[in-house]
Amino acid sequence: METKINIIGICFFFLLLSCHGMKKNNQTESIPIQQQWNVGLRDTIIKECVGNSFIAYHLQGDSIYSIEWGNNFITNTSKKKFEVLGSGVLGLLEVDENCILLSQSCGTSCVYYVFLPLKMDATEKVYDFVLANDLKKHLIAYIPTDNDTIFIRVENYLTGQIMDVKETNMCQATFKADCIDSIYFNKSSLILKWQGSGWSETKPDPHERTIPVEF
Repeated sequence: METKINIIGICFFFLLLSCHGMKKNNQTESIPIQQQWNVGLRDTIIKECVGNSFIAYHLQGDSIYSIEWGNNFITNTSKKKFEVLGSGVLGLLEVDENCILLSQSCGTSCVYYVFLPLKMDATEKVYDFVLANDLKKHLIAYIPTDNDTIFIRVENYLTGQIMDVKETNMCQATFKADCIDSIYFNKSSLILKWQGSGWSETKPDPHERTIPVEF
């Protein structure tokens, strides 16, 4: 029982932090939520409610959890199991009549999103290494992990439309994001500033592109 109470206390602390989100790039603040707790024999359930929508985190022990989500009409369960990180569990970033969007920091230069469609028999989608967003237009910019030739991918996470940005003039960093000085959405464009192949510790090589987003 003492172990279970400690788990609940830790998760509650981290969820409180997630409800008071900090802006990163042009990301918006997390949404205040109502929290309900249910302690069972096998897991701990943390339920968050926003209007008619809900998210339930099913913690299995203190390190792994699945996500249940839905509204008054539908209920879905994630196919993927998620790890409890140092910052706790995923926090709520956006919710509307179409989807729930969660986010969490996963280390230096690492923020990942989980997109939860609000429709019957939906499957979650995970975006690793998200760098910027425009939640009003349902846009995110991230580094794809399935294609080494693509620098940045812009995606409308609601419609699935994508636009790939390729760039060969880049610094010699092992991880692409380390070449980026800043990245953000401005109106209908993505602004990208980075260091090119001529960069060294004593000599910068700055470059900038304004990339129209046509969806």
